[in-house]
Amino acid sequence: MSVVELEKRIAALEKKVDSLVANPIKPQSSQRWLEQAGQFAGDADYLVIVRRGRAYRESLRPEAKARQVNIFDTSIVSILDYPQGNE
Repeated sequence: MSVVELEKRIAALEKKVDSLVANPIKPQSSQRWLEQAGQFAGDADYLVIVRRGRAYRESLRPEAKARQVNIFDTSIVSILDYPQGNE
């Protein structure tokens, strides 16, 4: 690579750094989770996902290996255990 090419690349990099310094990326709020909390309240599909996720995590525990937890067992899915919407 010639000196002229290197100088062009350095000039381009310096220009890019100047633009990044002039317009820094603003960090996202650390409280963003609060904006999304409760988004799926009362959603039956979400409750199924939560139950199956819990069953899956329990199946990974050593003591669960003996009882063989089935994550697709529909008997563990009951939306009646959770409050529904505006009740």
